[in-house]
Amino acid sequence: MSGGGTWRAWLLAALMMLGLAGPAEAAGGYPQSVTDTAGLLGYWRLGERSGTTAADVTGRAPGSLLGGVSLGAHGGLSLDADTAARFDGVDDELQTGDSSLALADAGSLESWFFWESGVALMRDNTTGSGWILAYDSGRQVAYRVRGSSFTTGLAVSQLRDGWHHVALTVQGQATAFYVDGEPVHAGTTSGSAPVALPWHVMRNGAVTGQFTRGRADEIAVYDRALNAETVRAHFLAGRDVADVTPPAVPSGVTATARFGSVEVDWSGNGESDLDGYDVFRGTSPTGPFARVNASRLEASTYTDTSVAAGTTYIYVVTASDVANNRSANSATVTATPPSTTDLLRQYAPELRYETQESYFADSAAEMTDNYVSGSQTNYLVDGSGTRIAAANPANALADLSLGFLGNPLYADGRAATDSDYLDAANTTYQQDAQRMRAAGYGDRIYGRVVSSAGRTWLQYWIFYYYNPQNVIGFGVHEGDWEFAQVALDSDGAPTVATYAQHDSSERCVWSQVRRTSAGAPVVYVALASHASYFAPGVASRGWLPDDYHRGDGYRVRPQLEVITPSTPFMAWRGRWGASSSSPIAPRRQGKWGDPAGFESNAAACTAPSSAATATRRRPRSSVPAPQIRVRRLGGEVVVDYRFPATRRRPVTLLVSVAPAGAPDVATARRTTIRSRTGTVRLAVASGADGPVVVQASAFSQRGTRSAVKRVPVS
Repeated sequence: MSGGGTWRAWLLAALMMLGLAGPAEAAGGYPQSVTDTAGLLGYWRLGERSGTTAADVTGRAPGSLLGGVSLGAHGGLSLDADTAARFDGVDDELQTGDSSLALADAGSLESWFFWESGVALMRDNTTGSGWILAYDSGRQVAYRVRGSSFTTGLAVSQLRDGWHHVALTVQGQATAFYVDGEPVHAGTTSGSAPVALPWHVMRNGAVTGQFTRGRADEIAVYDRALNAETVRAHFLAGRDVADVTPPAVPSGVTATARFGSVEVDWSGNGESDLDGYDVFRGTSPTGPFARVNASRLEASTYTDTSVAAGTTYIYVVTASDVANNRSANSATVTATPPSTTDLLRQYAPELRYETQESYFADSAAEMTDNYVSGSQTNYLVDGSGTRIAAANPANALADLSLGFLGNPLYADGRAATDSDYLDAANTTYQQDAQRMRAAGYGDRIYGRVVSSAGRTWLQYWIFYYYNPQNVIGFGVHEGDWEFAQVALDSDGAPTVATYAQHDSSERCVWSQVRRTSAGAPVVYVALASHASYFAPGVASRGWLPDDYHRGDGYRVRPQLEVITPSTPFMAWRGRWGASSSSPIAPRRQGKWGDPAGFESNAAACTAPSSAATATRRRPRSSVPAPQIRVRRLGGEVVVDYRFPATRRRPVTLLVSVAPAGAPDVATARRTTIRSRTGTVRLAVASGADGPVVVQASAFSQRGTRSAVKRVPVS
């Protein structure tokens, strides 16, 4: 479809010999064929690259481009690189109103159009009568002269597949309508209404709000009726009718699923007469396919926003030239836009625990369902201390469960208040947590999607049955809600992550967030406190105990449970534990409803420096590590420890035991170090009959930790 001047000269000569090309085409192309035609009143090529004025080649009646018409679009002529104007169908139009353009007894209207949608291509300033070059009348092409309307029988769809030359001529009462140089309709008008200026191009005259979408090029008005030979000659001057070869099939097509959209890209074609591309979509590899782009595309990319989450779409792309030759379909590509639930699952974090951790992210139902028949049970208690419900179904109180909780009422109809709380009602927290994990409650997190002020966040709420971190005799508490959130851009791609750390938080842009090979963010969980960090290391907290979050213990990506504000136990407003520092319900925490504030108030990211330090080396601890000797006696281990006499004795010893290869089944015990030597006895988790691993570390008064000693035991 491309070629040099010699080829074109040969083609034109051949067409003239066959009677298909007119002399005007051979002499100077389409513009000269128009300007050489007698009776020309106005001629607007619409080849401007900027501005709001459409030049009239005759100099009589420059037009006004209104509404923000896009200039420089691909034009409709095969043999002319001049550009066209693109109209958006919303408020774009061309107006021209010089008195010389008021047709009377005879006249002609002529132009090239790519008619994509809308009622009329060109009309005078009327609403119910007047003159119309072409309009949609019940899906058939019609025209109007002096108030008389004519339906051509030609389907409008036949003019909406690309560029077409359209002409209307009037001589006395006789009318003629042409498409692509061929007569389509002839009629006799009985009307006498003169043209009401101005002319409106790509708008239905003075009718409010009826604009036309598409492109227009080479508009001309004459004071006489063009004969059929002249109309044909003009068409042939602008259309290379010998070009029947379509553009190459688009290649390199890809489809990328986004949040609420699919981005389709391909390699651009190189043909000189290329008009653009169309993207077609279906849900089956064999079709049918329907075009999804409203206007033909000039760029080799398209974003499809008319998609439903979770639906798999199949796309093909075609290329078309100005002669309306369309390529075959490209290879198919497939994409499935994610739902918000898909995104919640995709970016749910992996948790990496510190070695010797004994409490893990579990189901919040551990707090409502825990009981030992005939021995102990957890309770729901009101602010006055009266028990409302019990986990043990044999108890006379209402049956406690996550489903029992709610707001403003409990499942039994009793009113819920902010002062109500859950009570573990015993001191065997570690055994309870282990038993509940073994019963299927382990490794859960809760996720929800929050939209606010035009942004979207993925929130992850992380529950621990107990927080054992002791701060000078305080801080341990039943129940522990930790938190992380991920901000998304409009495409559903992560931009920022923010992790909760005690009473503060830290914010990192997504490029700084450590991720798994699957793209999930990694949370480094601090020993005992369960604070969330972006990188492995040790975080100093001033006079408070350091947070150890090196991630060299249990690793897991917990099962996600999707929640909403109406999820009963999340709608509940009570306290998750009977301790004075037990956490309030997530929905009463500020970050629940203000993710933007939580993000903006967070501290700047420290991940790069922390990660670099942890990767190079581990800092040497000033706290001496214990020397340990381990014996196994049935269902327990006996650990004898000793500290060197030459160094200051630590304050606390942490001893843990777990089955080999199962660090999440750990039993741990903290004990006060009263002398340089001593013995700690520790029960092995129920059912752990094989080899175990015993670990021990020591802590100073302010919480600085020694190296961890590790001893495998058969």
